[in-house]
Amino acid sequence: MKKTRLSTILLLVLTLLCSIFVLASCDGGSDKNNGTPTPTKLTAPTVVLTDDTATWSADTSADKFEISVDGNLSYIENSVTSKKLSDGQTFKIRAIGDGTNYTNSDWSNSVTYEKPISKYTITWKNGDTVLETDTEVIEGTVPTYDGSEPTKTADAQYSYVFAGWTPEVVATSGDITYTAVFTSVLNKYTVTWKNGDNTLEADENVTYGSTPSYDGATPTKDATAQYTYTFSGWTPQINSVTGSVTYQAQFTEALRTYTVTFYSEDGSTVLDTVTVEYGSNAVYSKSTPVKNATAGHTYVFEKWVTSQGGSVADDLTNVIGDRSVYASFKEFVRTVTVYIVSNNTDYGTVSVSTLNNVPYGATITVNGNTITVNGQSVTANANTAIAQYTYTFANWTADATVGNDTIITANFSRSVNSYTVTWKNGNDTLETDENVAYGTTPVYNGAQPTKESDNDNIYTFSGWSPAISSVTGDITYIAQFTTTANKHTIVFYDDDGVTELGRVVVGHGETAIYPNALPTKEPTAEITYTFEKWVTAKDGATEASFANITEDKSVYAKYSTTARTYVVTFCDYDGTTISQIDVAYGNDATAPGDPEREGYRFDGWDKTFSNITGELTVKATYVQQFTVEFLDYDNSVIDVQLIDYNGNATAPENPTRNNYRFTGWNTAFSNVVHDLTIKAEYIRQYKVTFLDYDETVLKEVTVDAGSTAVAPFTTTEERNAFVETELEGYTFDGWDKVFANVSSDLIVTATYKVKTYNVKFVMPDGTVIGEEQSVEHGFSAITPEYPEYYVEGRGGNTKIYAFTKWDREFNEITDDSIITAIYDSPFEKPVLIVEFSKLNSKQVILHIVNNSSELYALEFKIDYSMDSTENTGSVQIESVNINSAGIFVDVSEKADEDILNYVINKNEKEFSLTWANRYGEEFNHVDELITFNFSTSGTTLSKANFKIVDGCSAIIGTTESDMQKVTPVIIYQ
Repeated sequence: MKKTRLSTILLLVLTLLCSIFVLASCDGGSDKNNGTPTPTKLTAPTVVLTDDTATWSADTSADKFEISVDGNLSYIENSVTSKKLSDGQTFKIRAIGDGTNYTNSDWSNSVTYEKPISKYTITWKNGDTVLETDTEVIEGTVPTYDGSEPTKTADAQYSYVFAGWTPEVVATSGDITYTAVFTSVLNKYTVTWKNGDNTLEADENVTYGSTPSYDGATPTKDATAQYTYTFSGWTPQINSVTGSVTYQAQFTEALRTYTVTFYSEDGSTVLDTVTVEYGSNAVYSKSTPVKNATAGHTYVFEKWVTSQGGSVADDLTNVIGDRSVYASFKEFVRTVTVYIVSNNTDYGTVSVSTLNNVPYGATITVNGNTITVNGQSVTANANTAIAQYTYTFANWTADATVGNDTIITANFSRSVNSYTVTWKNGNDTLETDENVAYGTTPVYNGAQPTKESDNDNIYTFSGWSPAISSVTGDITYIAQFTTTANKHTIVFYDDDGVTELGRVVVGHGETAIYPNALPTKEPTAEITYTFEKWVTAKDGATEASFANITEDKSVYAKYSTTARTYVVTFCDYDGTTISQIDVAYGNDATAPGDPEREGYRFDGWDKTFSNITGELTVKATYVQQFTVEFLDYDNSVIDVQLIDYNGNATAPENPTRNNYRFTGWNTAFSNVVHDLTIKAEYIRQYKVTFLDYDETVLKEVTVDAGSTAVAPFTTTEERNAFVETELEGYTFDGWDKVFANVSSDLIVTATYKVKTYNVKFVMPDGTVIGEEQSVEHGFSAITPEYPEYYVEGRGGNTKIYAFTKWDREFNEITDDSIITAIYDSPFEKPVLIVEFSKLNSKQVILHIVNNSSELYALEFKIDYSMDSTENTGSVQIESVNINSAGIFVDVSEKADEDILNYVINKNEKEFSLTWANRYGEEFNHVDELITFNFSTSGTTLSKANFKIVDGCSAIIGTTESDMQKVTPVIIYQ
């Protein structure tokens, strides 16, 4: 309605303006009187309706067409010949002339489009399977699916939940197929992390496609005597989860290294520290060690020695332990060079400049300009005086005795000579300057010399003779004068005080006359000038006198001024004069009232007319305007604007629509060059509600169709902060459905899983007992099988304790836990401990500890494995000794052979030994040392290769009746 009324008003205004135009044309002279042709009326188009499209034949003489759709008027170009109509719309059209050669046509016939009722087929599918087909569905009705809810089979990655249909089910407008849409839920699997047979961590419910991570302590592997082991990663390589998987810890091995420290001779300074692999040679790579010279000696590095101040050399080979070596030096007798120099050779010189091979500490004596060093004399000689300077020997700079590379300096000085300068005017002495330094420029400080003028000449001081220059000796300067005739000059300047217009020279007391025509001055845009008089000063007012001239004089032209005016003409766009006015220079012109032009908006004048400085023509400017109409989605009018040509329309306030979000306008409305109709555009929106486990509303968001909602939290920590409370014993596990690509209202509920904790049982020294357990919140850990006893200390300080309890309860686990076994009471059962006490290149010494009874016999296995890279070599047992008893040795499979003949080579890696008291008596020892003495050939005895094998046993007891076999034996490598 708003648009129809506005269009009608505009049409009435246009009709009235046309009538005024016709009357004005008649009043000024009719076409008949002027001979102007009468405009031709255009032919009305004939409209034909085919389906929903109205078509007509274009009249090529028409400037454009005006169309009416349900009474709403708008314009289109004459190249458009059809218009698509909506249901119930009525359409008509007329041709628009240019107003000069053609006038508007009558309206065409009206046509109205009525849309026929249609029925369509709706197909419902799940993938390629047709679930239901609905025929005879009336256009405009919303179809419904009546079958059972569609399903989709899970795969390795996803399980699927029915989420709706695509495209969105809307009112029927044609045959259409709706396809079931499913929300995918990622499947979860178990990831196990192991170190050998020990399970370090088991991660359950790991989402498909995610990359698993190990959260426990870095896996370790015990070092051997030869190698250390460093965790290097997992096998297989860690990849995204596609099913349950077990990862094994992997390690890299490295040879053990030792440190060789290089010290200075006094042992206080570390010169270098190098790390060397076992059995390799050390190399010193830093700067060669130095030792400061003493008064009589110098030192040169000779070798490395094994102890501070010692003499035994260390060749740095076969490093098998940490080692310290010390620098050792060789001593030499010392002489020095003495240098004799002048402090300035321009002042004086010395007779000898260098004395070689002078003993350190030799005496230095001075006698005037002569100095004597170790019996050799040197003389200092001052240079001969010159005009500028006089030179003198001052003293020597020297120590009492010769030190390190001694320098002795002969010191000379010089003084600048002075002279007398006399200043005279004729025979009169004006000034005498004594003690003027050589090379300085003399300055006359008296009044300027003068010479009296006579009737014919004037005398002016012009300088000194000779010309003043730097002093090189005694000198006299005479004043000089220039001579000029006794006349006066009159100089005539223009008013700028710079431009000379003329000059005359007259005798003393005569009258001066300007020698040229009176001066003129060029007018400016603002002022014209006329010569008035000569004045005594630039910009002055006192008129100059030219009679009885007694001195030189300068005079200046003075001009009178007259202001200028200019004509300013205001014209219309076609050059028609609107008004003319006279404006004084520098003033502003006043514009007439704003002119008018049909179909245009007056836009001001084409130039400024302030501060007028010349003739000026100002022309009116205009801007063409167009209609811009903003419509809502249902074609209702929101706003209508008149916009300047190439200007920008201003969008009205964003419209609203239930369940939709306004997204913008369908057409740009900047740089407008014709009438525009602009329509609002929207996107469908849905509500997504996020609930907690107890159906508490956490967040409600409205999202665009096809967009993804933003969850209130994604981690347990974020959840606890969001709801400001912690759900004890549970962790956030995600959401029960996907909220990406939203196509309907959704309710999404948070899911949780019970927390699990890592529980580790350990010995007092931290050794893990059994496997680490994963226990759900509030449940009990399982008591592992633990050792009966715990050994503390080594050698003679060894103590063995029995288990008494655990350091904490574990029937209700609520956090990651380390539970330590407590051993604090004596262990009564017999235990035997065997450990290495010492190893060198020839011996292996074992330490045996028995906690309860006397030891009668031992049986254990020794495994010696040579380096796999060795092709030759052997290790032979020479003897076996026990501290407190004789020994009987039985070698497995070699019972009749002497122990001394038993050779361990690379093909024989294991042998067994059994010994007892030679006389069948008890050993009567609890703390015992057993020594194996070896000889080697082609190899080196290595603790890393010498191992006591599990499965050894011992016979203990105080009498034959209570003897018993103890196994296993505790073994420390």
